[in-house]
Amino acid sequence: TVLHEAARSGLFDIATKALEQTKIEGDALNKGAHTVLHSALYASDQEGKEPFISSLLKRGANPSSLTAIGNTALHLAIRHNLSVNIITEILKADKRIRHGYAISTLSQLKVLNKDIIDDIFHLLDSNILNHKNSDGMTPLDLAKQLDRK
Repeated sequence: TVLHEAARSGLFDIATKALEQTKIEGDALNKGAHTVLHSALYASDQEGKEPFISSLLKRGANPSSLTAIGNTALHLAIRHNLSVNIITEILKADKRIRHGYAISTLSQLKVLNKDIIDDIFHLLDSNILNHKNSDGMTPLDLAKQLDRK
């Protein structure tokens, strides 16, 4: 889509306008199976990148969506040397989405035991940090390999 192409090309002002003027979901996939968030993370142009990514996350873009080779938004943010602030936003958005799904599912199943709920949340929280891409790398492995601090 135009939105994916603008994001991938680093034309974040155009991408922002396209996002505001269309009904395209932030998690819609392009032909390469990338979401708009993935496309923005791949962009080489840094100017305006992080504010655009932040706006996608605030609009509900799912940072756990996987690329064709199994990378999450966290993998891509680390690989493309984004700031600690945007990495923190990705982690918070991911937690908010996953916990929202879990709460909805658990309430439908009438699971009310706090210990069970806490255990499930702990597993969900560790999942994003322990997810391996097709190279067998977690986001933390990638950060170590790239000497990210």
